[in-house]
Amino acid sequence: MKAVSRWLVAYIEQCSVYDGLAQALARTPVHESDTCRLSIDAGTALIRRAADAGTLRADIDADDVRSMAAAIAWIGGQLPPDPDRRTRLLQMMLDGLRPR
Repeated sequence: MKAVSRWLVAYIEQCSVYDGLAQALARTPVHESDTCRLSIDAGTALIRRAADAGTLRADIDADDVRSMAAAIAWIGGQLPPDPDRRTRLLQMMLDGLRPR
């Protein structure tokens, strides 16, 4: 779970680099770069391993997790400014990903 959490923090930070990136990453890119593909593949592998190990829910879908992360990146940058919003939302998401 720690590796997934660290990857999600980095993914959300990357999604927040410029306006519009989170929206683009929430969709399946038609022409993705090698860097995007590497990030997506790494996250998918981490999520699958954590689910297989029982530290994440077994019904987790990596695309859904990435979409939620992109949404957190986007919403965390909206007005009014709240520097802790992304952290709170990520924690709620991680709580929901834990096995029941």
